[in-house]
Amino acid sequence: MDKQAIRADIKNAMSQIPEAEKRHRSASLWQYLERRDIFQKADIILMYWSMPDEMFTHEAVLRWCESKTILLPVIKGDFLTIVPFTGTQSLRKNTRWNVYEPQGTTYTDLQAIELAMVPGVAFDKECHRLGRGKGYYDSFLPLLNAYKTWVCFDFQILDRLPIEPHDIPMDEVIAG
Repeated sequence: MDKQAIRADIKNAMSQIPEAEKRHRSASLWQYLERRDIFQKADIILMYWSMPDEMFTHEAVLRWCESKTILLPVIKGDFLTIVPFTGTQSLRKNTRWNVYEPQGTTYTDLQAIELAMVPGVAFDKECHRLGRGKGYYDSFLPLLNAYKTWVCFDFQILDRLPIEPHDIPMDEVIAG
């Protein structure tokens, strides 16, 4: 399958899950992650504010921002930058991408990030990631030394994805 066909199939499968079930399944996976050492030891975590066709992250971001520094992505031109999450009042909708982004000062100490929760459309059993196709994370991830992981629904894990030399594999993908 080519990347566009995979994206379409996953988007269709995601649209079949009622929002209440998506929230419940997301919460279960986040609770599992919260118990892991890699999460418990991390003080600075890169996440993102989920879109409707992604694993739900809003409650996790809101809960974790009280005890950890949570960073969220901001798209500036062709690049991804990150800004600390300071509450929902700081979120503004990026109308170009239909995603909410935090307003504030760009976070520049990328080496201090300990855990990166990287979004994706699909993953394979070797932890390769298929994003939305714009390459923002492909150019950003090499700048980090953070442990890169993602939690996703089981149907988002495929046997094999088409990969390219610039694709950065995750350290771990947790599905449920």
